[in-house]
Amino acid sequence: MTGPAILCLGEAMVEFNRQADGRWLEGLGGDVSNVAIAAARQGAAAGMVTRLGRDGFAAALRDRWAAEGIDTAAVAEDEGAPTGLYFVRHGPQGHSFEYRRAGSAASRMTAADLPLTALRSCRVLHLSGISQAISDGAADACRAAMAAVRAAGGTISYDPNLRLALWPLEQAREVIQAASAEADILLPGLDDARQLTGLQDPEEILAFYRALGPRITALTMGAEGVLLADGERVERIPPHPARLVDAVGAGDCFDGAFLARWLECGDALEAAHHANVAAALSVQGHGAVAPLPTRAAVDAARAGAAGAMPAPEPAPPRLRLALVAHDARKQEMVDWALRHRAALAGCAIVATGTTGARLADAIPELTIRRLLSGPLGGDQQIGALIAEGALDALIFFVDPLSPLPHDVDVKALTRLATVHDLPMACSRSTADILIAALTGG
Repeated sequence: MTGPAILCLGEAMVEFNRQADGRWLEGLGGDVSNVAIAAARQGAAAGMVTRLGRDGFAAALRDRWAAEGIDTAAVAEDEGAPTGLYFVRHGPQGHSFEYRRAGSAASRMTAADLPLTALRSCRVLHLSGISQAISDGAADACRAAMAAVRAAGGTISYDPNLRLALWPLEQAREVIQAASAEADILLPGLDDARQLTGLQDPEEILAFYRALGPRITALTMGAEGVLLADGERVERIPPHPARLVDAVGAGDCFDGAFLARWLECGDALEAAHHANVAAALSVQGHGAVAPLPTRAAVDAARAGAAGAMPAPEPAPPRLRLALVAHDARKQEMVDWALRHRAALAGCAIVATGTTGARLADAIPELTIRRLLSGPLGGDQQIGALIAEGALDALIFFVDPLSPLPHDVDVKALTRLATVHDLPMACSRSTADILIAALTGG
């Protein structure tokens, strides 16, 4: 094989997530990109087929894919169109999304742009209703890609992923039903399926999709688990216990984990059990990408749920570590944490809002409690934890060269650490020494 086993076709976007302090946190988005990353974190070789603008946002996407091990040989540039963006705001009614994708590079994909050599050599092509909905040209490209993979003997995986902001329901029903009939593996979500089929009962929905002809259908039902059809076999998989924080991207996580495990073992039921646990783990953090679990995390969760592991010896207390960084030094903090990710994985970390979000996005396996942002938020919360004796160390990357209107708050936090004799570091070199002394890393 000359390329990745799984190719994901569609649009990747840059996300801007509105934080409590009014700032925007930049991240990665797009359903098929999430699937590729979810599969890669489960150990599969995954790649993207898309178009990006020739801009800084495209560079950010490429950098993140490189860090995740995603193959980008089939990612093309369109110097005449921008990379797509979207914005997430939070309010009393939950998330709201605003998109800047009209005329994006990905929406200008056509069948003539397809990397046919890569498509013919992959084992699985994954695409979605969103991949088709972004433009007529993209829909044509999706049909041509499915035909190329089918002719080469590959497998087509499809998630209907209905987005009514992109097209009318009747058009979506027609196109998605036709694509579902072409799929070998169909991965619908219950809410979308109810709108697309007009049915309410999960068993009736599963029967509707089975009649279209896919070999495998896994209907994901959120807190109700998964309904799987594999040939004549139908199985209901109960939900894996989870503490719901944010369900954005859980379906994408299921898709990627399912495909990775299915390619590995060839058993749809085993793959569905594996993906069910992965999706449950993914809802326990914020965002679509940061909480996507690793293979080790899923295996550990499954072993624990099955009681396959003997009761462990009591673990030593985890190092309780606070991480804070001023704006000019946040990237420095992320880079430092990446160098010490193995040592930090054994720590219980608290971090101020934006710093914690960037750390979680860069190193999703860390256990991070995100506090508020700003000197009157997270800094004060960390000060209270110091006074309560609830921390073992503080790493505070202060910016000494910029005006600090809240300098008094900085001094308050460092004064508390001094008064309570808490180990503290304020630079990379002292942080290196501190983490090595406390963790051996």
